[in-house]
Formats: sequence, C-alpha cells, structure tokens
Amino acid sequence: MVPRASIIVILLLSVVGFVHAQTGDVSLDRLSEAAQAINAEQLPRAEQLLNSVLITLPNDADALNLLGVVRAKQNRKTEAERLFRRALASSPSHLGAHINLVELLTTTNRSAEALPVLISAHKLAPFRSEISLKLGMLYASQKNYQQAQEILEAALANNPDDVATLRALARVARASGNLEKALSHLVEARRLAPQSPAVLYDAVAVPENWQGEGPPPRLRVIEQGNLGGSGGYARGQLESVRKGTATYAMMMDDD
Repeated sequence: MVPRASIIVILLLSVVGFVHAQTGDVSLDRLSEAAQAINAEQLPRAEQLLNSVLITLPNDADALNLLGVVRAKQNRKTEAERLFRRALASSPSHLGAHINLVELLTTTNRSAEALPVLISAHKLAPFRSEISLKLGMLYASQKNYQQAQEILEAALANNPDDVATLRALARVARASGNLEKALSHLVEARRLAPQSPAVLYDAVAVPENWQGEGPPPRLRVIEQGNLGGSGGYARGQLESVRKGTATYAMMMDDD
C-alpha cells in the first residue's frame, strides 16, 4: 500500500504546471524539480527550490501547494494546512490544493471541514473517479447514504467498468441495509475482476441477516487478532458450535 503522504504527492503532480503556463520556464522548471525531489524524499532540496520561487512569486499557488506537501510529510500539519489554504486563496480552482487539503483534514479527523472542500473539488473535476469515490464515502461516513449513492452512481455511469466504484456502492448499500443491492454490485465486480481478493472478501462478508431473494451467502469472514494457527483453528470450531448448523469443520493452512 502506498503511504498516505506519497498519495498526496502523486495527486498534486497531475496538476502542477496548469497555473504556471504564463509565469516563465525558470519557475516551472523549479517546480518540476521540487516535485521530483518530494517524490524522492529530498525534502530540504524541495524546500529550497520552492522558497526560491516564492521569493519572487509569493502568491504562486503551485509553489504554496507543493510546500504544503513538504510540511505535511514533515508532520508540520498546521503549517501544511495554512499553505494549502493560501494556495486556494490565490487560485480557487487549484485542484491539487483542494485534494491535498481534503487529505490533511480527513487524516486529522476533521471530515466535517473536509466535506465542503471536497464538494468544491468535485465541481471542478466531476469525472475524476478518485474524487467521486472519496466524496461518496465521506457522505456515507456521515450516514447520508442517498447522497453517497447518487455521487457514486454518477461516477459509475461515466465508467461502468470501475471496480472500485462498484465496491464503494456495495459498501453504501450494505450500510443502508440493502443487502440484495450490495450483492448485485459485488456480482458485477466479480465479473470484471474475478481474481481480485478484495472483491471476493467484500462478497463473502455480506452479513448473515440476509433478506434478499434466494439462499443467503454461505461463507462468512471472521476477523480476529493474530493468535497463531491454534487460535484460528479453535475459533473455527467455536463458531461452528455457536451456529449449530455445521456437521463438519474444515481446517486449512496457508501452505
């Protein structure tokens, strides 16, 4: 899994240069070099390059955004937030600053503050699937399942083969109690990605209180701490006894 700080950098790299089209090659070269330095974890070098741009262009949105990423990677989150907000004040349509600010707010448990920023980002780029996914799941985390479903269904209409969106829709449907709809999304996801362990896990983790048509899913995934092989075997036997319908318990090792 890519670390969250790296995700921030990857996202902003897609928009570096948009604002700088009219500010000259020297500044653009420094910004590009700074972005590469951030990806290489050469933060002092990146900071030096960005400060050199900000000396002559103190309100440059790209430089402020990139310097905010440097501060976030240094765990100086208050300064990072201030820089992202300055970038947005300078350039309200700067998508990278929107996304980076949302990442910062959500990772500091400030989802309510992140929501209007994410809505603004979605208006700027309604067809960016990662933004739609994040907005949909943020609505879902606030139990606004109808809004979450609308956002995600619009994203799926734009890209019907997007497995990540199908999985998100399934999670929203499951959370809202519509288990039949959740499973239908996962069936489609399984068709598109039959070898995906994540999709299989989602499909078998549908709760047992099944109200849909046909028989309920017959496999349930149970998560527990790392108690070793004997702990896993014992848990399987315990759950079989609790359920009271199993006539056999099958034990399997990973090798």
